[in-house]
Amino acid sequence: MDRNLLWHAIDSGSWVTPQLIVTAVLVDPSFPEKARVRVDEQCPVLVPAGLTPAERHSATGPDGTLGRSAKMLASLLAASTSIRGLERWASDLQRDVRIEQLLKEDEWNRSDEIVASWMTNVRRAFLERGHILAPKAT
Repeated sequence: MDRNLLWHAIDSGSWVTPQLIVTAVLVDPSFPEKARVRVDEQCPVLVPAGLTPAERHSATGPDGTLGRSAKMLASLLAASTSIRGLERWASDLQRDVRIEQLLKEDEWNRSDEIVASWMTNVRRAFLERGHILAPKAT
């Protein structure tokens, strides 16, 4: 898997940003650094150029840029709780006023809950097949 393409998809905003971020946790050893950079920049979303409004809606979902940034932020923070060394960072950030305001934009999407559910279900599915999944970053 090309990790750069994975992060490009995350940075473009998507209906499935939470699921993409779960994948990144499980395959990219540099997840902590990449997550920190994005969160420090408040998760800017780079909407693909040249899409018609219908194509953009289909590719990225109904949210605007702010909503997509909030979805990425909520997903990154939720996923970070599964990585030793990032749990505290993610918890502390949720008390930052700027971060708190952006997270409010994701309350309807509940991206944090999607990340938790996907992480649990993906791990369970692999465990049933004899494989233990763990974050690549330690």
